[in-house]
Amino acid sequence: MSKRAIIIVAVLSLVAVGCSGGSEAVLSLGKGARFVPQVVDALTNVGMSPSITLDSSGEPAISYLGFNSVPEEGEIPEARAIDKPLVPGVFMAHAAAGRWSLAPITELDEALVDEGSDGKQTPVPNASTAATTDPQGIVHVAWIDKQGVNYSAEAGGRFAPEVVTKGGNISGLSIAADDGGGVWVSYLKNGAVVSAANIGGAWAEEVAAKTAPCGKDCGNSRTATTTLDGQPVIAFTDGRGATVAAFDGTTWNTEALPGGGGLALGASSTKDGPLVSYVSSDGQVTVAEYLGSSWKTETAGTTTVDPSPMLTTGVAEDADGVRYATWYDSKSDSIKLAVNGGAGYKMVSTPETGGGAMPSIVAAEAGAWIAWYDHVNENLQAGFYGEQDPALAVAAPEVAAPVVPAAPASPAAPTSTEPTGPTEPPAGGGGGASKAVTLTIESPAGSVATGFDKTTLSAPADTPIQIQFKNSDPGVPHNVEILTADPLQDPTAESLFNGETITGPADITYDVPPLEPGKYFYRCIVHPTTMTGTLTVK
Repeated sequence: MSKRAIIIVAVLSLVAVGCSGGSEAVLSLGKGARFVPQVVDALTNVGMSPSITLDSSGEPAISYLGFNSVPEEGEIPEARAIDKPLVPGVFMAHAAAGRWSLAPITELDEALVDEGSDGKQTPVPNASTAATTDPQGIVHVAWIDKQGVNYSAEAGGRFAPEVVTKGGNISGLSIAADDGGGVWVSYLKNGAVVSAANIGGAWAEEVAAKTAPCGKDCGNSRTATTTLDGQPVIAFTDGRGATVAAFDGTTWNTEALPGGGGLALGASSTKDGPLVSYVSSDGQVTVAEYLGSSWKTETAGTTTVDPSPMLTTGVAEDADGVRYATWYDSKSDSIKLAVNGGAGYKMVSTPETGGGAMPSIVAAEAGAWIAWYDHVNENLQAGFYGEQDPALAVAAPEVAAPVVPAAPASPAAPTSTEPTGPTEPPAGGGGGASKAVTLTIESPAGSVATGFDKTTLSAPADTPIQIQFKNSDPGVPHNVEILTADPLQDPTAESLFNGETITGPADITYDVPPLEPGKYFYRCIVHPTTMTGTLTVK
């Protein structure tokens, strides 16, 4: 759980209303393949169990869960802004026309929470979502609450929930659609792998395989559903190994996948057949491809074998045959991505995914979208990796990055958007302090959503700068980085100073080398779309 402090409801509402007229930002990947992250939803505890798919326009759509944050003693309970779906609930985030829109699938659903003796509500342990899109572009969503499995298709931006099955001992949800528009919902229920389909207007369950009941370890028992020749293929695990159950039109046939272990299952379809991703018992992130009579495996990477609901994997293939595998790595507490263009999987940089877990992936045109849950800041985030230049959506107005003019050319060498540590002179050290101008900036409690206390700063040219940075956001890491422009809008942006990241409450003094006249962009590198500002040097 995040330890961030909470902002008073009235302040959140004023911020939301005050920003509602803001301009829409469109982010650019520029030339060359790169990964660009963004915050999708950031108020209260939102983003658990994200499942990403593409809508009829080829834009990303994410189903996810939202809950009230559990405040620490003395903190003010956080609340959703008046223009956001209310928690607890199941939500859908759509990207369109350069921004994210958030819609409720079912909101204020008490079946998603358990209430303790102290009155605090916590998420139901097995609660989850799963989303898919059929060939007609209709988005289908399923979710688990403590009453059972539910389903809805999106029609005109609205959802009409219906019950698939009732029961409390259900976990491992997944969903897939076949080429004919048939929808298959799979899950583990009372020691069985169950496939449910809507037949004649009613949901019918069928046992695909028997498995051991998950008991208290349901978070690690999964299914991952895809299709082959119009029939469902279900990969499943009860924590002992990965197995595939395939329906041939008459009976279900099962086959164990190679490698043992089989944690964190993911699956998708390609033009040639199913792909299944999982973590084997030796920590290999494995992608298994069905070749018609057997399964061929490749290693996409490695991770720590740490069974947890946060550990998920995903695999997808784009129209050019490029494959993408993603997973959560508990050692670095971040999202990993490997790409296979035909010569084996190669790791790519995924900046600013620290604290990210539960990744879900979908292939797009010449790239892939990943959605994940930032369990540190309790946010829903997404990122695109690819060569082309799609319009990347930004979150709701209060988290939109400002459009900042590019600064004059600088002699500093280009750097990536990943944290690289302070440049010379080092942060917190003193060279040139006697002639330096002093600037102050603070990240208040809740600044993940509301930003720095100052969004404009000014300083004289050719003069050392001391930035006295105060992080007043308890338990949340922040820093100050200065660049020639916003790298999410200008791929040629250069990082000129990258201050040490500190976790609040804490203070630090950054020593920044003299800057030439011009306008510069500053941000928190951990929260690059919400915590931004402009530094004018004259």
